[in-house]
Amino acid sequence: METKMIEKNWTELKGKIKARWSRFNDEEIESLKGDISQLTAKIQKTYSLAKVEADRQFEDFKKTVASLISKEETPEVKPTGPTMAESNIAPPELVMGSKTAEQQKSNVSQAKSSK
Repeated sequence: METKMIEKNWTELKGKIKARWSRFNDEEIESLKGDISQLTAKIQKTYSLAKVEADRQFEDFKKTVASLISKEETPEVKPTGPTMAESNIAPPELVMGSKTAEQQKSNVSQAKSSK
C-alpha cells in the first residue's frame, strides 16, 4: 500500500472505514492514518473475530478501495492481435472489386486514348 496515496485520499478512505465498521470511533479510525495495516487487529479486537476472519475482511476492504490506497499505474498497451502481415486478411489491393494503382492508371490511359 502506498502511504502517499492513503494520505492523499484519507478523508474518503476514513468515511469508507466508518461505513464498513461502524463500531470504530473517530479517534480509532484516525489512529490508522499512519498505518492502515493496523486495521486487521482493530477489527479482530472490536468485533471479537478470529484473526483469519479479520484478515479476510481487511483484504476484501482493500479490494474495494484499491484505487484509494494503491499507486495508480497506467498499464502498457500492447497490440493484441497479429499484424497485417501475420494475419489472413488480404491487403486492400487484393480484395475483390478494388483496383490497384497500376490498374487505375491503365483505365485512365485507356479512357484518354479512346477520346
